[in-house]
Amino acid sequence: RQRKAAMARVSTPVAVVDAPSLTINEYFGNVSSDDYRLSACVAEVRDACEEAPQCPSFDEYVLVLEGKVELLIDGSQEPLLVAAGHGVYLPRGTRVKWRWPAPCKYIPICLPAFTPTNCGREDEPGNNHAKTSEAMRRLRELHAFAKYPRLFHVAQRPLWEAAKAKNTVYFPPTYSQDGSFTHATADPAKLINVLNHFYKDLA
Repeated sequence: RQRKAAMARVSTPVAVVDAPSLTINEYFGNVSSDDYRLSACVAEVRDACEEAPQCPSFDEYVLVLEGKVELLIDGSQEPLLVAAGHGVYLPRGTRVKWRWPAPCKYIPICLPAFTPTNCGREDEPGNNHAKTSEAMRRLRELHAFAKYPRLFHVAQRPLWEAAKAKNTVYFPPTYSQDGSFTHATADPAKLINVLNHFYKDLA
């Protein structure tokens, strides 16, 4: 049976990391192209820095375009040096610490696609790593939004229809007593639990 050809698609990069020492633009992956199979990025290091150790659950292929990176594998103090014009393969389950002695530009390709969860990063609050705590917080937000781009809430039909008829904003009956807050969830699998917890007495 003849296999149907996949359609060509242009992907616009998303700046998934924008920290003082490190910028990462994702061209393919969970955030930029909604693809969990593979992520491909262009990373630029602006000055000497290092990353927290990590033990990813993905295979990673790295192409170094400019500068060099030092990789400390499995706690070794003797770095594996990867210079411009070379690449390195890091199989999943490899504990590695990245270190850059100077500016560097490289392309990381991860299979399956990178997420803040599957990278196995040994982070700590207030770190001084290339990916700062603030950069990691934003990275997690980007991935959460890519996974759950909408909020879900259930309205009582008569109240909803009345709001539509009057062309006014809908508010749940408990909006004021809840502190001007509407309870909702981005994960549809949790919607019933949210409704039972906050609105069961209104059913």
